[in-house]
Amino acid sequence: MMRLEALSFLIPLTMTGILVAGCAATGTGAGAGPATVVQGTPPWALPPSTVGSRHLFRLSYRGPEGSGGLKIALFLSSSRDFTARIFDRLGREVWSARSRNGETLWVDHRRELFCRTRGPVAWAGLEDLGALPPGALPALLLHRVPLGPAEAEGRSGSVIWDGPRFSFRDRRGRRWSGRVDGTDLASWSLRDEGRPVWWWSRGDEGEGLLSQRGAGRQLRWRRLASEPLESRPPDVEIPGEYRECPAAVPSKGSLSRPGDEGR
Repeated sequence: MMRLEALSFLIPLTMTGILVAGCAATGTGAGAGPATVVQGTPPWALPPSTVGSRHLFRLSYRGPEGSGGLKIALFLSSSRDFTARIFDRLGREVWSARSRNGETLWVDHRRELFCRTRGPVAWAGLEDLGALPPGALPALLLHRVPLGPAEAEGRSGSVIWDGPRFSFRDRRGRRWSGRVDGTDLASWSLRDEGRPVWWWSRGDEGEGLLSQRGAGRQLRWRRLASEPLESRPPDVEIPGEYRECPAAVPSKGSLSRPGDEGR
């Protein structure tokens, strides 16, 4: 089993609400597939059916740092607001997050640090994805493109469609492209100067697979259960002894690898 630090590079991108590692959620039940795309919903937008719901995921990682897994549960209050907690396989809380009214709070329980950010953030270990909005986390877990054309270039209407395939460019000129399969997003990729950087695909059984080309990193996750959100999500609290991370800069912020600030 890998050391937990080996997963630290992906933790911020994987922030989502959780039930405790061994908890059971009734509702859709084990083996539930990805969120169904409502006809007409862009592949980078969350389907309306996912708003006001909670989801439990199991994630596994394999890469140069080792391999391991986490349990993730996502509480979606709206298309932009979510609460999140991540636990390891033993039920220990690793990270918590809350995105509300444009501000996101990240809490690292291992190193007793917290960060407040506003606007897109670049993630340590995932810098080649560029700065992503907080909503990239639920979008990615629910099988959506983590960045939309309006967020990429500050305007809409810049998407090129060719049948089921689409593409657009971000501010850095990189090409995001993908393919829809009926009402589902089948795959997407990010290319920089023609070089593949990240690639995502949906498996036959609803599994998500994200690969970093060239670095040998691979993430797999499956939604285990989902149900309507019948009450307000639990708030993310900051214990009094936790220190604030100095790396959180509003708007054009960048989050360091979790724990680097305290070294």
